[in-house]
Amino acid sequence: MVTNDQVEKLCDYARISYEDAKSALNKTEGDVIEALIDLEQLGKVAPMRGRSPQGSSALLYSALFML
Repeated sequence: MVTNDQVEKLCDYARISYEDAKSALNKTEGDVIEALIDLEQLGKVAPMRGRSPQGSSALLYSALFML
């Protein structure tokens, strides 16, 4: 089950809409990392603040600190 807290954290982290975050989390059954990968592949993830990620590896590394 996806919680509002998960959706809000993903919104803040990835700088996406609430609807996009909720949809991605529902699709992945609440798996934040899989949701980030899906969003990245769809081109919906905004560049991270102060960083220049080079693909999923950077997002996954950063996502571990969000959990």
